[in-house]
Amino acid sequence: MVLYPDVNGYDKWREKARELNAKMPTTTFLVNDYLERTATPLEIERGIDIADRCIDEMLLQWEIEKEWGLR
Repeated sequence: MVLYPDVNGYDKWREKARELNAKMPTTTFLVNDYLERTATPLEIERGIDIADRCIDEMLLQWEIEKEWGLR
C-alpha cells in the first residue's frame, strides 16, 4: 500500500509505515515522497496534499486549453 502524505507529513508517515509494517508483516506500506521533493515554497506554506496537487494541475491544464481555444 502506498501512502501519500501531506507535504509536511512525510517523516511522520514514514515512521507510521514502519510501525504498520511491523504489526502487519503480510502487508507492505510505502511512503511516497513526491510532494516533499517537488513542493514549491507556497505549497509548503499551504500544507498541500496529493489531491491539491492534482486539482492545481487540472486547473492549469484547463486554463491552457481555454487560452489556446481548445475548450
